[in-house]
Amino acid sequence: MDYDSSILEYNELHLGLQVAGHRDLLEGDPYLKQRLRLRDAYITTLNVCQAYTLKRIRDPDYHVALRPHLSKEIMDSNKPAAELVKLNPASEYAPGLEDTLILTMKGIAAGLQNTG
Repeated sequence: MDYDSSILEYNELHLGLQVAGHRDLLEGDPYLKQRLRLRDAYITTLNVCQAYTLKRIRDPDYHVALRPHLSKEIMDSNKPAAELVKLNPASEYAPGLEDTLILTMKGIAAGLQNTG
């Protein structure tokens, strides 16, 4: 999204708020507004990570020859968290990209759960 379309979208949002008789988003639901504001830092971070990962996946010139180093202790662990760091060996993308994309999608979905 470029600067001009961002300004246009911002102006359309404020025009819509004016037409509806509101000054701010979620003005009628302060509880939901507070919950979303508290989660915003985490969700935004995951969104940026997801966008970066998608950029790498779509870049035909991005290739990694070596897989990232993971300690033998983590890879051999039977703990549930160890499943998160095991890389998908069947992925057609560079090591870790598909896994990162899936984890960011799950994190964003979990962060937005029960927000109304």
